[in-house]
Amino acid sequence: MKRKSVHFLGVLSIPASLYLGTTAVGFSFLGFSVALLFHSVYLEHKHRLREKNPFRVKVLEDLEDAWHGLIDSFERREHKGRFYGAIFYGLGVGLPLLLFPQKTAFLAVIALTVGDTFSTIIGRHFGRRKLFFNPKKSWEGFIACFASTFAGALLIASPMAGFLTALTASVFESLPVKVSDNLLIPFSVFLVLFFSVNYFGVVL
Repeated sequence: MKRKSVHFLGVLSIPASLYLGTTAVGFSFLGFSVALLFHSVYLEHKHRLREKNPFRVKVLEDLEDAWHGLIDSFERREHKGRFYGAIFYGLGVGLPLLLFPQKTAFLAVIALTVGDTFSTIIGRHFGRRKLFFNPKKSWEGFIACFASTFAGALLIASPMAGFLTALTASVFESLPVKVSDNLLIPFSVFLVLFFSVNYFGVVL
């Protein structure tokens, strides 16, 4: 719940983009990911670097360890100490804001931050009926992803664009693939909307 609460807050990148510009917000998320990447590399060599540091201050080291523990508490168990989820999350929000047209980027962000959040929360707590193509996911989570994404998308897009965004997010969030959802969802939404708008006349 703690991790998904932070995940959901990424939707605030939309009003932030309207106020500050998509480029500024996109680079902020991208910088966040790059910083965490370097930080994860540092953690692998932290103890060796500390031993070689002649100016060690225990209080600062304790604060640093507490900071690492705080970040780790938001990660999945298998990603502890590496920040993979947070790194890909920053990329999943930042890259669409930098690369996609604004409305498409906002829809991709809604799918990632809102749809993925409610899918996990509802699926974990109320999931009973397993998907036939992925027994690790449930129909309850699938429907929650669709409904929450569709509701969010309707605030900025046409019903058809919202429907396509919600359906795409729900399907790709449920697939049993090893690619991070934080990248798979926004980029799949972009591709579906790109072809729908340019080849089938769907209005955003």
